[in-house]
Amino acid sequence: ELYEYLYGLICKYDTKISVCNYYEVHEKQSKVCPDSPTREHKFSAEEALFRLLRMLSVWHQLFHREMFDHISFDENMSYAEDLYVSFQAFVNAGAIAYGPQPMYYYRRHEASVTKSFKWNPKHLGYITISDDILAYAQAHQCQELYLSLRNAQLNMLASFLRDCLLQEPADKKSART
Repeated sequence: ELYEYLYGLICKYDTKISVCNYYEVHEKQSKVCPDSPTREHKFSAEEALFRLLRMLSVWHQLFHREMFDHISFDENMSYAEDLYVSFQAFVNAGAIAYGPQPMYYYRRHEASVTKSFKWNPKHLGYITISDDILAYAQAHQCQELYLSLRNAQLNMLASFLRDCLLQEPADKKSART
């Protein structure tokens, strides 16, 4: 059903990419992705990056094969590598079809890197990717996208600093044991 729905959006809106809404599943409850658009729409690349910023993960998207002629996953990244692929694909596609029907279930669990707000060195990948998206937003005068992403970057850096300041040095830990 998922791919049939996404393929239908690509055909209906004549795009190279489609994205659908999804459920976030936590423990025993699920909710639709917050702040997601409520109607089908064909977005420009700039609109899609701003409106679908929380939806850049590839697991609820369908791409035309040619989108990967010049785009690939960075094998050295272990966090947010799909965000960079989606960003590049959105820009190259020019237009993205969106469907509000949640067709994918994304399970979050306590041990998940993306679930934790605690700093993790893997988050550096997100900062690198967001720098590229910020440069794109600035070059294309997408002020809302720029401000939204800059705020997300600052929140992540604040989390890192808080965790570093609150973390007990290893030499103090070993002195107590």
